Amino acid sequence: MGKLKEIAQGWINSVRDSLGVLSPEIKELSEKRLEICSTCPLNVHGYCDPFQSLPAVQDFTYTTNYGVEERKEGELYSGCSCPLGPKSKSPISCCPVGKFLDVKQEEDGNRTKD
Repeated sequence: MGKLKEIAQGWINSVRDSLGVLSPEIKELSEKRLEICSTCPLNVHGYCDPFQSLPAVQDFTYTTNYGVEERKEGELYSGCSCPLGPKSKSPISCCPVGKFLDVKQEEDGNRTKD
């Protein structure tokens, strides 16, 4: 259910953005995340490419389609296949290699990494 909630939240916030009613905080969060994604090799035409892998840049918790897993710095992980525009607008989503985290993990002390 976690991944479905992330996806729905991202698309709902994308619609809010297109209507001009997205909160400034989420707009700023999205812009920061898209800046990180703009230089990432997993970004292929605005999607996080599931056919490529990169090492995680930090230890973090990641929600997959099958549940929650602990990801370890330096281990290889594939892209998530998400469209990056909506994903960037979901505060509860994080990058599959830890370049940005969900808001809760960032508040708990993990940091977004470029």
